[in-house]
Amino acid sequence: EYVMQHWKEDFMFGYQFLNGCNPVVIEKCTRLPDKFPVTDEMVSVSLERGLTLEEEIQAGNIYIVDYELLDGIKPNSTDPCTQQYIAAPICLLYKNLENKIMPIAIQVSYSVVKEVYVFSILIFLLLTSFQLKQIPGEDNPIFLPTDAEYDWLLAKIWVRSADFQHHQTVTHLLRTHLMSEMFAIAMFRQLPAVHPAFKLLIPHVRYTIAINTKAREQLICECGIFDKLSEPASSHWVTPNQVLIKDIQQLYFFTHKANATGGGGHVQLVQKGVKSLKFRSLCFPDSIKARGVHRKEDLPTYFYRDDGYKVWEVTKSFVSEVVHLYYKDDDAVKEDEEIQAFVKDVRNFGTQNFEFCEFPKSLKTLGELTEYLTIVVFTASAQHAAVNFGQYDWCSWIPNAPSTMRQPPPNQKGLADVNLIVDSLPDRGRSSWHLGAVWALSQYQESEVDSYVVNVDDDLGEIVLVKLQMKRFLVCDDWYCRYITVKTPSGQCVEFPCFRWLVNDEEVVLRDGREYVMQHWKEDFMFGYQFLNGCNPVVIEKCTRLPDKFPVTDEMVSVSLERGLTLEEEIQAGNIYMADFELLDGVKPNDTDPRTQQYIAAPICLFYKNLENKIIPIAIQLNQIPGEDNPIFLPTDAEYDWLLAKIWVRSTDFQHHQTVTHLLRTHLMSEMFAIAMFRQLPAVHPAFKLLIPHVRYTIAINTKAREQLICDGGLFDKANATGGGGYTQLLQKAMKTLTFGSLCFPGSLKARGVDSREELPTYFYRDDGLEVWEATKRSAFVSTEMIEWSISPGSRVADLLFSLPSFVSEVVSLHYKDDEAVQHDHEIQAFVKDVQKFGMKALDHCGEFKENKNVATVQVTADLTEFPFLCNRVPRGSENTRGAGNVPDRGYFYSFSSARSGQLWTGEINRHRIGRTWFKRTQQKQRRRSLLSTVQFDWCSWVPNTPSTMRRPPPKQKGLADMSLIMNTLPDCGRSAWHLGAVWALSQYQKNELYLGTFPDEHFTEEPAKAAMGRFRQQLADITSSIKRRNEGKELPYYNMSPDKIPNSVAI
Repeated sequence: EYVMQHWKEDFMFGYQFLNGCNPVVIEKCTRLPDKFPVTDEMVSVSLERGLTLEEEIQAGNIYIVDYELLDGIKPNSTDPCTQQYIAAPICLLYKNLENKIMPIAIQVSYSVVKEVYVFSILIFLLLTSFQLKQIPGEDNPIFLPTDAEYDWLLAKIWVRSADFQHHQTVTHLLRTHLMSEMFAIAMFRQLPAVHPAFKLLIPHVRYTIAINTKAREQLICECGIFDKLSEPASSHWVTPNQVLIKDIQQLYFFTHKANATGGGGHVQLVQKGVKSLKFRSLCFPDSIKARGVHRKEDLPTYFYRDDGYKVWEVTKSFVSEVVHLYYKDDDAVKEDEEIQAFVKDVRNFGTQNFEFCEFPKSLKTLGELTEYLTIVVFTASAQHAAVNFGQYDWCSWIPNAPSTMRQPPPNQKGLADVNLIVDSLPDRGRSSWHLGAVWALSQYQESEVDSYVVNVDDDLGEIVLVKLQMKRFLVCDDWYCRYITVKTPSGQCVEFPCFRWLVNDEEVVLRDGREYVMQHWKEDFMFGYQFLNGCNPVVIEKCTRLPDKFPVTDEMVSVSLERGLTLEEEIQAGNIYMADFELLDGVKPNDTDPRTQQYIAAPICLFYKNLENKIIPIAIQLNQIPGEDNPIFLPTDAEYDWLLAKIWVRSTDFQHHQTVTHLLRTHLMSEMFAIAMFRQLPAVHPAFKLLIPHVRYTIAINTKAREQLICDGGLFDKANATGGGGYTQLLQKAMKTLTFGSLCFPGSLKARGVDSREELPTYFYRDDGLEVWEATKRSAFVSTEMIEWSISPGSRVADLLFSLPSFVSEVVSLHYKDDEAVQHDHEIQAFVKDVQKFGMKALDHCGEFKENKNVATVQVTADLTEFPFLCNRVPRGSENTRGAGNVPDRGYFYSFSSARSGQLWTGEINRHRIGRTWFKRTQQKQRRRSLLSTVQFDWCSWVPNTPSTMRRPPPKQKGLADMSLIMNTLPDCGRSAWHLGAVWALSQYQKNELYLGTFPDEHFTEEPAKAAMGRFRQQLADITSSIKRRNEGKELPYYNMSPDKIPNSVAI
C-alpha cells in the first residue's frame, strides 16, 4: 500500500536502489562515462549544495546505476500479437542535504540489432559477435526532473522495468540460486558427510538443488528441464555456464509468459552476467567496497549494507570457530585433499575454469578457507533472503516494477502522457503472471514462520472476535496461523489463538478464549461452567444423596440456595450436582525434584443449579476423610480461602483430565482396539475398513507419548503433580473403575444423571455429543424382518435398537445377513476376544469386554459405532508417523511400564480390551478426544485456572489464605512454562487434518457403502450448521463437539 501511494515520488525511486529488491547495482560515481554526457546546466537545479556537478562528484554525493548488461538483449518475441521492448538505462542519483538518494538524470536511446532497429535505453549495435557500442545523441535524450511530469515519470518507469529484469535474472537467479547450486553439487561430490565443511554447509544448501530443479521445470524451461550437456565428461550436473551460455533454446517459463527477457533474452542476459562475475564479488564486504558504498557516513540509510555487515561478521566468526576446531594451522588446510577437491570442482566444473571469474584453484590458509565457506553460507542464506523475500512488497504494484514494456522508450521529450504510459505497461494477462510469480517467489517455504502487521485506523470498539480468511491467489497455498494479537488504542493486547490451517478460502472465527478465562476465572459461574463445557466435562454427576464422607449441612449452604428449600429438598428436586475426585486419594505426589515439594488433593465439590440454570459451587472439601483438619469451604468464607479451595479443585481436575479422561479413556482405549484390529482383522474385512480411519495414527502417537510425556524425565515428571509415578497409580485405580458401559456416550450421561436437557440446558458437551451420536443412529438398511427376528422381549438387542448408528448399521447390514452371520464370523469374534483377553486381561469388573456369541447384528452395529466415537482424534504434527508397525502378540503396555512402580495397571493391560467398544465407541472416542484435547489451551493456558501442580499443602483450616499463599502454592515459572508448552502442543490440529466423516482411502468400493458415507457427511454438516446457529451471540460459544472440528482419530 505504501508503494502504491508513493511510487511516483523521486525519494521512493531512489530508496529502492538502497533497500529494495535489487540493492546491489548502485555505485558511487567517480567520473561520468562518456556515453552519459550530463552537464551542469541540466542538473544544477537539483544540486542543493551550490557546487558544480564535478564538485559534487568529488565530494562523493553522486551515484550511478548502469544497466549495461541489458544493452542489446533480444526482447521477448514469443507473442506475435504484442511487441515487447527492453531498456538498458543509465541513471544518475544525488544525495541531497537530507541524505536522501534522488534521481537527477536518466538517459534513453535506441539500439540497432543486425540492421533491424529496436528501441532500447542505451544505443547498442548487436552484431553476431555481440560487440556493443553506446552512442549518445539527439534521439537519445537525457530526461530530468525538470522535464514535463509524464516524460520524467515514464523515464523512471523504464528504469524500474530494467531493474526488474536485472534483479530476476542476474541478482536473484544467477548470483544466489545458481551460485549456491554450484557450491552444493561440488560439496555433495567431493566432501564426505563426516567432513566439517559438509556439516557446516549442508543446512544452507539442503534444498538448493531441489528448488533449482523445480525452477528449471516451471520457470526456466517451458518444455521441461534444461538439456544436460555432456562436457566435461565427468560432470553430471548443470553448471551456470552450461545452463546459461549453451542452452539458448530453452525458455524461461515465467519470462516467456510475462517478461521482456522471455523467448531467449534471459539466456543472453545470464551469459553476460557470467562474464562479469568475479569471485570477490560474492564476498559481501568486498562487493560493497568495490561499488564505493561502504561508508556509513556517506549513505546512512543503506540498511541492506548495514544489516548485511552484521550478518556477515557473525557468520564469519562462527565459521572461523568451526574451522579452527578442525584445522591446526595453514598446513592442515593445504593437506586436506577433500577440501581442495571441493574448491577445484567449483572452479573446473562450476565456472568452466574461466580465468576471468577468478575463482581460486586451491586454498592455502585458514583465513582463505574461512572466507570461502563464509561466502557459500552467506550467498545461500542472507544474500538470497535480501533479494528474494521483498519481491511481492515492491513488485506487486505493476507500475513500480513492470515485467515488460509494450511501447518503445521515447526518443524525444514532450510526447509522454497518461495514455502512452498505460499503453507501455504490461497488459492484464502479463500482469497476472507477473503478480503470481512475485507472490510465489516471496513466500517462505513450508515450516518457515513470519509475522504480519495490519494497522486499522477505525475505532473498532470492544474486540469480541476476529474473522480470518485467506484468499487463494493464482496458486493453492495453505497457511498455518498460530495466533492473532490485537493491540488496542489503550495499549492493551488481546490475543486470539488460532493454531489451525487456513484452507479452501474458508472463514475462521477466532474468539479470545484465554482472555475471557483470565478475566473471569475467579467467578463461581466460570468455575461451574467448566464442569459442563470445559476440558473435563465427564466428572460432574447428579447428587441423589450426600455421601457420609462429605457432611454438608443446611446451615452451611442455605444462603446459596435460592428456592427457599432445604438442601435435602434441593437434592430431591434434582438441583444438586457433585464432582468427586476420589480416584486421586492416596496417589503419590511428584517427588522427582528434591528442591520442590509438590502436593495432590482429592476434593469433593457440591454444585447448585440456581434460578438462572447456572451451575455454581456451594461447598468444597479438599480431601476424602472429614474432620477438623479437613474443613468444608464455602462461598461465604473469606475471599482467598474460597478462591484457594477452588484452585485446588481446578488443579485436581487437571490431573484427572490428563491421566484418566484423556490418556486412559481415549488414547489407551483406542490403542487397545487398534492393536486388536491390526492383529485379528484382515484389511478386506468390512470392520477393518470401517475402523481404520479412526485409529490410523493412534499407535504412533501413543508411542511418542511414551517417549516424551509419560517416561522417566518426561513432561509429566517436569510439570505435573502426578509425575514421578503418580500417574501410574492413578491409571491403575482408574482401570478398576472402568466398565464397558461407561464408554457408551448416551449411557455414560445417563449413569451420571445428566442426560436431561431440561435440567441442564447449558450442557453443550452433552447436547452436541448426542447430536453427533444420533447422526449414526437408526439404520435404514436393517429390514423389518431382521428387526423382528433379532428382537425378543426383554432382550439387550431391543434396548440397543434405539442407539443403533445408521452409518455403521448400514455398513454392517451390507455384509451380515443376520445374527448367525455375526456369530460365524471368526475374525470378528477373534477381534472381540483379543480385546477382552489381552486388552482388558479378562477382568470381570470391566463388564462385557468378552466374547458373546449371542450378540445380534444390531449389537455388532452398536459396538462398531462406539469405537469411532472414542477414537476420532488425530495427533497434531504426527502425520508422517503412519501404520501400526510390528504389533506384539501380547503385553501392549510393557513399553509404558514405569521402572519406579512396576508394570502399569495390571501387566499388559488396556489396549485390546475394548473390542466391542470398538464398534460401539468409535465415534464416541473421536468426539470425546476432540473435546478433551484441542480445547486445552483455551482453558489451561491461564495457569491459576488449571495449575499442573501445587507447591503448598491443602489448607487444614480457614482464615490463613492470602494472595501470598496462593502465589506460593501455584507452580513456579519453570513448571508453568512446561505446562503451557504441553497444553499448546496438545491443542494443535495437524496439517491436513482429517475430520469426522472424511475417508481418505477408498476402502469401501461398494456403491451402497459410498451412499451411506454421503448421508453420514450430510448429517454431520447439518449438525455443524445447527451448532453454529446456537453459538451466535454467545460470550462462551461451544464448538468442541462440532463435527467440522472433530478429527477422525486419536493422534495427539
